[in-house]
Amino acid sequence: AYFVNVLFASTTFKLKITKFGRMMYLFLNKRWLFDKVYNEFIVKSFMSFGYNISFKTLDKGTFEILGPYGISTSIQEWVKQLKKLQSGFLYHYALIMLIGITFFISMVGLWDILSYWIDNRLYFLFIVSFLFINYFEKESETV
Repeated sequence: AYFVNVLFASTTFKLKITKFGRMMYLFLNKRWLFDKVYNEFIVKSFMSFGYNISFKTLDKGTFEILGPYGISTSIQEWVKQLKKLQSGFLYHYALIMLIGITFFISMVGLWDILSYWIDNRLYFLFIVSFLFINYFEKESETV
């Protein structure tokens, strides 16, 4: 609109003062409800799709399970299971720490050898599967 007014100012002025220009102005100046049709049929369908798919399914569904809710429920389940292992004896805790340190040192030291057989993407699948197992396990207990 800016370029039409600047570049073709004399042409648009001549069009405005002609009879055809006045009739075109009066026709286009009326309310034809194009915006109403556009909003009802196009915008509302896109907004509905965005709310139902993007917000409800992804934000409140998948991202919530994989994100804060899934991690917190997984940690709560792991803590409950670890609580059952507590006996109060010091040598039990020392044995668990020794096993953990041995496993950690083995993983770090043998990483090059293990990465030949184990794909790194499997660790991601392993963690995500634990999140889903804990989520669905908790749902089945409540039913």
